[in-house]
Amino acid sequence: MDKKTYFTSALISGLMALYADTLWLWIVVLITTYVGLGTTLAFAIDIVTAGRGKDIAMWLALKSGLTDCGCDKRKALLDKYTKIKLYENIKL
Repeated sequence: MDKKTYFTSALISGLMALYADTLWLWIVVLITTYVGLGTTLAFAIDIVTAGRGKDIAMWLALKSGLTDCGCDKRKALLDKYTKIKLYENIKL
């Protein structure tokens, strides 16, 4: 087990122990671990903004003088560091 997988597993175990009585938080932690934090946040933003989150972020970026909102880079970065790759732990 590499350091990243160990750290992620320890973090998840700690969170589950800390909030063991809160079922919805446990479910969110599990979903975030296997789907990724970036994907989970993008999904939550889509629900809150009725699917217009990317459009709103791009509009705000253009108003601020930027050419890109950075949503895709942020999502990829968060997924990279929070998602557990199940196939790394399987030994055949």
